[in-house]
Amino acid sequence: MRFVKSLVPVALGLMVLAGPTGCVTNESSFFVEHALALGADAECVFEADLPSYSAGVMDIGVQGAGYGIAVSVANQLASLGDTDLLRTETSYIRLEGAEISIESVSGGSSVDAFTLPLVDTIPPSSGNEPGRAVAFFNLVPPGAIDETGTYLISMRLFGHTLGGTSIEAGEFTWPLTVCDGCLKTCLDLGPPCPFQRGGDYMHNCAYYGSGACDECETEEAAP
Repeated sequence: MRFVKSLVPVALGLMVLAGPTGCVTNESSFFVEHALALGADAECVFEADLPSYSAGVMDIGVQGAGYGIAVSVANQLASLGDTDLLRTETSYIRLEGAEISIESVSGGSSVDAFTLPLVDTIPPSSGNEPGRAVAFFNLVPPGAIDETGTYLISMRLFGHTLGGTSIEAGEFTWPLTVCDGCLKTCLDLGPPCPFQRGGDYMHNCAYYGSGACDECETEEAAP
């Protein structure tokens, strides 16, 4: 089911979803492949061929914690451009947004569905290989989840081809465990990218506010 963005902002600065529209789902031609993993000491540069992972962790103990990931998005629409015939390529997919819902499985509260705007463009397939692009998602904005527990985050991308056809990907579901303090470390570590603050990677105690590093300082002072 497609949803459209309401014009009424909610407290988190997101857009509440309203009723369905007529966009056609095309799961085989346009889909999210997987989430992309960076090394803990990597620069914030994502490529579609990076290693994948299958579940996330968010630490609400981190100040300003949210949860963001980057995913590989595939386009299997055949290329229709032909320079000899002066026919332009219309099989690029231009993303417009992603509909996000957060359902509590245990220990927390579900979050009202909302829409994230997107501006990425995905090239058409080449031979037997789909076209790929990287899309970034702030799946959990700061303050959206403040309870530990297990959640399922569902996302559904939508956009249009350069030929003007509306298109919607199938649903991609992401399991997320939310903890309080499980990513804290005394080591000088932090997330590779700003949008991953609070998620997936170990965070130095300084990310946790006043007093969070007392234990670390005691360990350093010990003979």
